[in-house]
Amino acid sequence: MIAKPLTKGGSAKKKGTATSKMPVLAHDIICSVGVGIYVVQHGNFVYVSPLFQELTGYAEDEMLGKHSLEHVYPDDRQMVRDMATKRLKGESAGSYEYRFVKKNGEVISILEMVKSIVYHGERAAVGSFMDITDRKQQDEAIKASELRFRELFQNMTNGVAIYEATANGEDFIFKDFNCAAENMEHIKKEAVIGKSVLKIFPGVKEFGLFDVFQRVWRSGKAEHFPIAHYHDERIEGWRENYVYKLPSGEIVAVYDDITERKKMEQQLGFMATHDVLTGLPNRMLFFDRLTLALAHAQRNHYKLAVMMLDLDRFKDVNDTLGHDIGDQLLKTMADRFIALLRKSDTVARIGGDEFMILLPELTETDYAVMVAWKILDDCRQPFTINDYEICLTASIGITIYPDEGEEIVTLLKNADVAMYLSKNSGGNRCRMFADT
Repeated sequence: MIAKPLTKGGSAKKKGTATSKMPVLAHDIICSVGVGIYVVQHGNFVYVSPLFQELTGYAEDEMLGKHSLEHVYPDDRQMVRDMATKRLKGESAGSYEYRFVKKNGEVISILEMVKSIVYHGERAAVGSFMDITDRKQQDEAIKASELRFRELFQNMTNGVAIYEATANGEDFIFKDFNCAAENMEHIKKEAVIGKSVLKIFPGVKEFGLFDVFQRVWRSGKAEHFPIAHYHDERIEGWRENYVYKLPSGEIVAVYDDITERKKMEQQLGFMATHDVLTGLPNRMLFFDRLTLALAHAQRNHYKLAVMMLDLDRFKDVNDTLGHDIGDQLLKTMADRFIALLRKSDTVARIGGDEFMILLPELTETDYAVMVAWKILDDCRQPFTINDYEICLTASIGITIYPDEGEEIVTLLKNADVAMYLSKNSGGNRCRMFADT
C-alpha cells in the first residue's frame, strides 16, 4: 500500500461514493477479477472494491478516508512503507506479502501489487489485494486466483487494449487503450478507439494473434500467446500477450515487452553450450554435433575426422606474462581456428589450452592432415598482444571414422592418444592414430 506517515487529523474528506466515480467498464473489469482493488490518495483510501470490503470485513464507509497503514499488522508496516518508497521513486517493487488485521481481529496474509496512477487530477496509487492465508489448503482455488491476479497485474502495469467483437467475431473494434499501450505502440488512444484492429495493427493476423482473439471470444477460455516482431526479416523484439474475455463480452489483451527476457534466455542458452572466454562450442555442444555427424556419416557412407589439439608450453605464457595475456591469446587463437575451417566444421574449447576439432563429411582422409598442418603453420605465426610478440606451437592427434573407430568414446580416446604421442615427440606436429 502507498502511504504517507500517520498524522493526526489526516483523514481525507469523502466526496461521494468511490464506486460512483469509477467508469462503468473499469468497474466491470475490477469486479470480474478475484482480488480486492483499492485506490489510495494522500495516504488515505479513496476507493475500495466490493471484494476488498469482503476480504477485510470493513464496509466502504469504514475504509474511505482512513490511512492505508492503519490496519496493516504493526510488524509489517515498515516493510510496506519501504515498498511504497520504492514505488514513489519509480522503482519496481514487484509483488509483496504482508499481514493485515481484519475487522474481527483476524490476521490474514496479503499478496499485493501497487501501481502509481493519476486519479481525479492528482497522483494516487491503485493496488490489488489478495488474501493468501489459505493458499496451502485451497491449491486449486488459489491457482485460479493467482492466474486472475497475474492478469490483473499485467492489466495494471502493462499495455492493455479492450476490444468489442463485430460481424460475429470476424473483426474486433477498439473500445479502450491505456497509457502503457500508447507508449508501447507509439499511437494515441484517440487514433484507435472505434477502429478495426486489423486496420490499426494488420500484423495481428499475420502473426496469429487475431486467431487467438477469435478463439478466446468463442470459447471464453483465456490464452497466453508470445509473438516475435520482425523488421527487415529479423526479429526486432518480443511481446507476451494474455487474452481473456470479460463477462460483458469484450476481449481484453494484456501485453508486455519481453525482449530483454528473451535476450537473457538466449544468452543463458548460449552460455550453456559455449565456452565463456572464446565463444567457441564447449564439450557438450561438441559431443552433440559429433553424435549427429556420426549418424549422418553412417547413413551416407562418409568419413569424418576428430582432432585433439593441445598448445605446447602455453603454461609458460601464463606464468611469465600473466593470465590476462593468456586469455587474449586463447581468444585470438580461437578466431584463427575458425578462419581456417569450413562452416560445417566445429572447433571446441574443452578446457585450458585444449581444443577438439570435428571435420564431417570427408571423402578422403588427406583433408584432415592438410587442415592439421594449416593449423600448425598458423600457430607458428607470431601473435602480437599488448605489445608482446608471442610464438607458439601445437600438438595435434587425428583419428578417422570409421577406419579407426565407430563410437564416440573410441574416437576421442584415439585422438587423445595420437595427440600425446605428438607432444611427447617434441610437439609442433600432428599424428594420425593409424600411425601410432
